[in-house]
Amino acid sequence: MREIKALYLANAREFLRDRMAMFLVLLLPVALAAFFGLIFGGDGGFTLQLGVANEDAGPAGGQFLAGLEASETEKVLSLHIGTRAEMLEALNKGEVSVVIVLPQDLTALLSAGEPATVEVFYDPARPTSAGVGLGLVRTLLSEANLALSGSPRLLVMAERSVQTHPLRAIDFHVPGLLGIALLWLGLFGTALPLVQQRRGERRDA
Repeated sequence: MREIKALYLANAREFLRDRMAMFLVLLLPVALAAFFGLIFGGDGGFTLQLGVANEDAGPAGGQFLAGLEASETEKVLSLHIGTRAEMLEALNKGEVSVVIVLPQDLTALLSAGEPATVEVFYDPARPTSAGVGLGLVRTLLSEANLALSGSPRLLVMAERSVQTHPLRAIDFHVPGLLGIALLWLGLFGTALPLVQQRRGERRDA
């Protein structure tokens, strides 16, 4: 036991003298944690950047926009309104995740009881935001169809959160960085000094 303790203390002193090992084990994980903390240190909430081009001159398009603005106040989405060309350009630049284009004859078709096609544009190069955006748009259109049909809601969802402290992305990164630091500590603090010591013994022999 004494030999192991003496070997450990000798390796620890040698590790403390090695500035590169000190940097890799102690300072680099702290720097990485600070870096990821600046990037992912927010509340972890996701706000969909939704672009809307209302080409309908009737009241139906305005009512649909009013419903979207109500969702915007709940921080579910951030609404960007403009022409078709402006919104598609914003989509290409990555400023919005999904673009909804309300057709010119939206009010006329709905008044006649005929289906209207709502174009939804997305970028497949960003599958995460596009998937969330398409899912939200499907939900919005389903709600609009339900309201237009005049059918009452028989099933209403009530959300109940059981997590008192919502986890952020940084809460997942810090434990991983600490684990990496411990692995590096074992590598640079014990393994490498032992290898160097064995090499020295072989040279002396």
